[in-house]
Amino acid sequence: MYTDSQNSAISEDKSSSRNLIISIVGIIILGCCCLVTGVGGYYGYKAYVAVKETVDEVKEVYEIPINPDDPNSPNVPIPFTPFSEAPEGGLGDERTREFVWTQIPIYYQEANCPAPKADTTEITVITQPDAQGSWQEEWKVDCGNGTFHVFVVDFFTQDGYSSGLVQPPQ
Repeated sequence: MYTDSQNSAISEDKSSSRNLIISIVGIIILGCCCLVTGVGGYYGYKAYVAVKETVDEVKEVYEIPINPDDPNSPNVPIPFTPFSEAPEGGLGDERTREFVWTQIPIYYQEANCPAPKADTTEITVITQPDAQGSWQEEWKVDCGNGTFHVFVVDFFTQDGYSSGLVQPPQ
């Protein structure tokens, strides 16, 4: 029917049509993805702004005034900064003591210890390290109100590093 040159022209024509169709479909799919991403980003940002405005309004409505001059006010911010320097002493290195010192805020309200002070806190080793590198210390924390509270800290060593966990107040 067709000669070789005619067959060759027909196959080239089909091949270029197929490539054109694939290119058009790819561009349409890419365009749709970009459109969906743009629309999703727009509405996501609108939702974020709406939620932020709602949260800000709620904060204004429920904001409790703080009177820093009234020591009996339950809203007076606690002056303890857990990232202040850790107390000196004990067997743990500085990193270990700082880690333990950041745990004290978890328990200081329960222990009626409003403003722990590192510089006057005393650390005493009550159990020497055993073969696994575990020991126990007693941290007599100056609560900042003329009282002291004793926190018992369990230390353990793993992979050459020591860490400590404060026991809840009794």
